[in-house]
Amino acid sequence: MPAQDPFRKVLLVKLAEPRAYLGLAKLYWVTVNNRSAKAMLDIARQLSPDDPDIHADGVGALREKDRLAEIQE
Repeated sequence: MPAQDPFRKVLLVKLAEPRAYLGLAKLYWVTVNNRSAKAMLDIARQLSPDDPDIHADGVGALREKDRLAEIQE
């Protein structure tokens, strides 16, 4: 069973579960699928902008100059 299967199962039943998107983003980063990782993280941030884990990963995914501005805020 591939690592992304549990996350995909949640998404296939049409649940708007931000942590499933975050989990997929992390898996995609590990496999150097950066475009898909960014897309999953963007969805997670839209669904749960106040989640501290999602916010932290979102900041980590920003470009250096954007990351610095976000941290300073």
